[in-house]
Amino acid sequence: MREPNRPFRFEVVKTYPQRGPLQQYRLAASTSFLCSRCGTSKTSKLVSIIEADWDRLLCNGCYGYLLSIWEIKAGALEDESRDAALLQVLASVVPSDEMARAQSRLIASTPQASQLTEPAQRMLATAHAVTAPLRRATGLDWSVAIIGLCKAVEVEAVHRIAEPLRLVASGQNMSVEAKDPDFRRVTRYCEGKANAPELGSLTHFLRTAANSKRRAETSEPFSSSYAA
Repeated sequence: MREPNRPFRFEVVKTYPQRGPLQQYRLAASTSFLCSRCGTSKTSKLVSIIEADWDRLLCNGCYGYLLSIWEIKAGALEDESRDAALLQVLASVVPSDEMARAQSRLIASTPQASQLTEPAQRMLATAHAVTAPLRRATGLDWSVAIIGLCKAVEVEAVHRIAEPLRLVASGQNMSVEAKDPDFRRVTRYCEGKANAPELGSLTHFLRTAANSKRRAETSEPFSSSYAA
């Protein structure tokens, strides 16, 4: 049965398994079309669509890129590993010279960005660069860019909050904090036993530290992080 919105010129001879919002087809003959994502004119027997919309045709390159994003998102990786894998995909499609230009544009348009750390600037610039053609961006594109924006905030928060906290707590007995489920993640970082805390863990730590009177009285290493 022919899909209601499929143009007559696309005679499908094979339908491949659907992958999330993506669907690929083999046509009876090579057909010219315009990729809705990259805007490039293509001629191929293979065509792909996103979200069952034949007005949003994808070339093989864009299909492969979006498929790699979907496979990571649909996989079984832990949050931190998944985000890292998505960011690697994001960086792979942005040429280094374009990233440098995006970073320059970022600082020119938002002077305050120059006060951010270099990694945070680069993360923001990369996220902006990959979604520059907003009218062609897909939901999958946006998901990766949003992670890039969140990671920029995370990098800056670690630099300005977690790193100074680790210096203050250096050499102190943190056995109590290491057993506290609300403090354990940040404590392990301060002890040099774990990578920098992700944004969610850092937010949870700060919220707990600001509102827990009991911990304010018992946690010597983190006492400076409590509200008065």
